[in-house]
Amino acid sequence: MIASMNVQTYNLLMSDLGITEKRILCGMGYYDDVAPEYIITATAEFLKLADKNADLKVGFAEYSAEQIQLTRSTVSISGYTFNVGKIIANHLKGAESIIVFAASAGEKFDKWIASQFNANEQLYGYIADTIGSEIVESACDWLENFLVAKFEGIDWKCSNRLSPGYCNWNVEEQHKIFALLPDNFCGIKLNESALMKPIKSISGIIAAGREVRKLDYQCNICNLEHCYKRRKDKNLE
Repeated sequence: MIASMNVQTYNLLMSDLGITEKRILCGMGYYDDVAPEYIITATAEFLKLADKNADLKVGFAEYSAEQIQLTRSTVSISGYTFNVGKIIANHLKGAESIIVFAASAGEKFDKWIASQFNANEQLYGYIADTIGSEIVESACDWLENFLVAKFEGIDWKCSNRLSPGYCNWNVEEQHKIFALLPDNFCGIKLNESALMKPIKSISGIIAAGREVRKLDYQCNICNLEHCYKRRKDKNLE
């Protein structure tokens, strides 16, 4: 049962995200090294195609202070208790609101990626897959900026976004995340293993409040090697 009725969803365009070719190349591992010309050309072409295949949606449900309980390693939201661990719980300190969010690039985008691999176009499939990951992360960046602006007028701050699967937060708790969101939120469904469909989707929580602080991600003690947060300090502009 969703106690919060403050639910908002937004349809985004690629132009709202400002994704550059360099960001996609960095996502494929080309940081300081110059990518081969054929990869640069293919990336530029596929970014244009991505705009036609993406159905970007992002949204959230906002839960107020009376619906939240925090301990040193858990957070309860409207009766659902999440065993987030001490690292994530530390990011939530001072929360006067918890934002439960989700974002997706859409089912059509998943099918577009699969079509490249099914045609035995492994390189093109990899480029499309990387673009999918980057655009859904960028949609969540957009949401973070939206929330910062939303709360600025009441002098609230926001934490980083925090998702199941990171910092030893069990991905199975994704089921609880979606229990706090309307059915088929942003077109996303979960399987029994708590994996999202469409694949290019993200969910999680963000804390907001006067005493909330945006702490650094503690990547040095996390064993998730391919997390985008490890790349946030690189120049992707």
